[in-house]
Amino acid sequence: MSINKIILSGNVGNDPDVKTLESGKKLAKFSLATTDKNKDKTTQWHSIIVWEKLAEIVEKYVKKGNYLSVIGSISYRDYTDKEGVKRYFTEINAYELELPPKKINESEGPKNNEGEYQGKSDAKISDISELPGNVTTDEENDLPY
Repeated sequence: MSINKIILSGNVGNDPDVKTLESGKKLAKFSLATTDKNKDKTTQWHSIIVWEKLAEIVEKYVKKGNYLSVIGSISYRDYTDKEGVKRYFTEINAYELELPPKKINESEGPKNNEGEYQGKSDAKISDISELPGNVTTDEENDLPY
C-alpha cells in the first residue's frame, strides 16, 4: 500500500486561472507560497490544481493573498516544448481546502442569524452552507491527463 498525501498552508500567489474544458469539467490553477518559519524562512512555491465543484468554489472565494490550507496528492509530469527541450514540473492535485474564518466588521454585526464563520477557528469550505456541494473530492485519482 502506498500513500500520496500532502498538506500545505500558505498564501495564494495569484488569482486562480479557471477554465472549463471541452469535456465540461472545470479546472482551476493557482500558486501557493509556503514559508518554513522555523528554519531559514525560505519560501517555496507550489502549483495547485483543483477540479469540478472545488474549482467553482475556488473561482468564487479564492483570491491572490488569501491564506489557506490545501490537502491533496503530489504529481510529477513532463513534456517536450517546441524547441525539443524536456520540461519537468510538480503539481498538487487538491481535493480539500480550508479557509480561515472571515472577519466580520464588529460595527456591522453579522449579516444573518448564523453569522458567517462565527465561532470557528478554521472553517472547511464544505462547512459553509451557501456553497455548492461538497468540496472534498475523490477525483484526484481520476484526472484526465
